[in-house]
Amino acid sequence: TTARTTQTKITLDNLIAARYHTVRVKAINRRGIETAYTVLGSTTTIENTPPQQPLGLDGVWADRFTLKWAAVAYDADGAVNKDLMAYLIYRSTSVDGPYSLVATLSPSTTSWTDSDSFRYTIYFYKVRAIDTNQNLGEFSSSLVSTLDFKSQIDAGDGGLSIVLPSRLLTKNGSGANEAITVVIERKPEEEGARVLTSYKLTAITLSGKTLTGFQFAQPIEMRFKIPVLGASSSTFSALATVLPSEIANTAVFHNNGAEWIRLDGRLNETEKNLTSWDRRTGPYALRQSLGTTEFTILSIEPRKFITPEGQYPYNQFTVRFSNPRDSQLNDARIFNLEGAAMAEFTRGADGSSYYWNGRDYEGVIVPSGVYLYQIKIEGKVFNGTVVVAR
Repeated sequence: TTARTTQTKITLDNLIAARYHTVRVKAINRRGIETAYTVLGSTTTIENTPPQQPLGLDGVWADRFTLKWAAVAYDADGAVNKDLMAYLIYRSTSVDGPYSLVATLSPSTTSWTDSDSFRYTIYFYKVRAIDTNQNLGEFSSSLVSTLDFKSQIDAGDGGLSIVLPSRLLTKNGSGANEAITVVIERKPEEEGARVLTSYKLTAITLSGKTLTGFQFAQPIEMRFKIPVLGASSSTFSALATVLPSEIANTAVFHNNGAEWIRLDGRLNETEKNLTSWDRRTGPYALRQSLGTTEFTILSIEPRKFITPEGQYPYNQFTVRFSNPRDSQLNDARIFNLEGAAMAEFTRGADGSSYYWNGRDYEGVIVPSGVYLYQIKIEGKVFNGTVVVAR
């Protein structure tokens, strides 16, 4: 690398990290006459890639709360980490912080017991790694020390937060045989007009593998911030906004690879956010959409047919609905074309869907053919057809 300056110091860019370098200097006047080189000495550039964020946060209660995490084996760029120095433990009484450093642990340690914790006390924890060159990795997702441990992962702009049981991010609970995290990516190029915000959720394993089409074992909570005209935020902004009187006319949609599906949501007018639940990663969007005042079927998946022994979501018939009155369901069943009842719908874990797995009351997969579904609620009957292919 060669550089010129008229000063008595210079910063050399684009040097290769962790390499031995020798620096020589010479002077040149305006007539082009040069001096001999003077060797200033040698130096080694510092490696500046931070460690990967710790994944798989989990915990266990005994007399005190013990925090656990998966060992960091890679740098943020995916290279094998060779210089991990310590894990830093941070604690707060609020998920939004501020977080204070409470412990510094050796790189061989993957658990820590909080001596200040007592049964039923609630703290929020984050972990980050630091290497011998003082490169600090990103914070882990937060873990709350309630008896049903939950983690929260936030978008960098503050527009979306996901909350899920911490075990779904661990090696034993993710279904991927590795600890995982979820990356939330804002997609501003898809926003504007009726699309208020757009995000993509991607599951990534501890070893850096992207899990395409990943689905959690149960629905996770997704909390979207609604961009309201006149509201101020230091980090969150959107091209399109809604009037304060129209925040109820918003809805969360998911793209299943074929179409955008509307999901049921719970509005918090005070916090100006909309919460929805789903198992899937992939594209999600907050859109302007008329709210519902009575039981309404929002979407049906898949639209053409189901294959009971196939892959989700094509292995079951799902009816997603909005039930703003929390009305009592009277009946939800599947019939054959002769009118004989074959099965009952099952309520989805998200509370806003019914599904049928293509099996009869005895648990046997029904023959291929056309079937009728019928849902009775609020004095109304909703019905249609579903095709089973084997």
